[in-house]
Amino acid sequence: MLRNNVFDNTKLLMIFLVVFGHFIEPIISQSEVIKVIYKSIYSVHMPVFIIIAGAFTKLEPSQNIILKNIKSLIIPFFVFTILYEIFNILTTGNISHYTLNWQPYWILWFLLSLFIWKVTLPIIMQFKFPLTLSIFISLYAGYISDVGYFLGISRTLYFFPFFVLGYKLGSSLLSNNFLLKIPRTLYFTVLLANILVFWAFNDLPHQWLYGSFSYNRMGDIEWFSFAVRSIIYFVSVISSIAILMLVPNRESVLATRGQNSLFVYLWHGFFVKIGMYFGVMQFLSNVSNTLALFTLFISAILITALLSSAYIANITNKFLLLPAQRLLLIKS
Repeated sequence: MLRNNVFDNTKLLMIFLVVFGHFIEPIISQSEVIKVIYKSIYSVHMPVFIIIAGAFTKLEPSQNIILKNIKSLIIPFFVFTILYEIFNILTTGNISHYTLNWQPYWILWFLLSLFIWKVTLPIIMQFKFPLTLSIFISLYAGYISDVGYFLGISRTLYFFPFFVLGYKLGSSLLSNNFLLKIPRTLYFTVLLANILVFWAFNDLPHQWLYGSFSYNRMGDIEWFSFAVRSIIYFVSVISSIAILMLVPNRESVLATRGQNSLFVYLWHGFFVKIGMYFGVMQFLSNVSNTLALFTLFISAILITALLSSAYIANITNKFLLLPAQRLLLIKS
């Protein structure tokens, strides 16, 4: 099947937002503007990635597909968990709380969750209303205090509806015929409305967008707490669709680099941690907000460009992922 340039272009844009979002996270308390930008980013970057992943997922769980998922998701998950733990020990002298508490190491939750979604999809698709069921499960799970970071369960449940939605939209998204007759100005309006929503509700804790906590942990224990998560779902879905409809379907350098978005995801966390370790983020919190935002924006562009290169992809595969496959898998 020919690659769809919309998705490769979108993946590069979204992985840039992932990097930029992680860069500005330590300084969001410095400015309401930065906090709004952060919330808007978090309302779309992972939902878009997950919708795309769902659209490309095959329902038949054949042995070859399962092996492919292990190679592309579980092996990187284990390899980079070890690398991040080594970095953590070298910089703090301790094993991280992630590993001690049986939690995916920070950004690596997505790999484990994506594997679980792919394995679970054939089961939930046996029901008449799989999308509705996945949303209900997520909304209900918010009332269970024990559903949290452990094994990434909370995020897995929270983002699963986006994966099911992507699968349900599948052929429409892949054929690029989805909602194309709607004027592009409407999609720009949706994205502007996204920003205005988070500006209007600037007191909303940004942790709501992580999908990592129960309602109780968020300090919201009312019976209607599910409504907050429901509204966030709505904002995320329409904003994600707007982005997919606005990104051009043309071959470009961006599309080529978008194919390597996984490697940006895996490696960029080290840059964030190095910046924190050497006090870069603390320094930027003491300069003007405009200068800090501009510096981190340019830095995110440069690091995304570096890590999305074929060179990084090749050396990661050659020296890390392929040796791990040969070591751990019967069929490597």
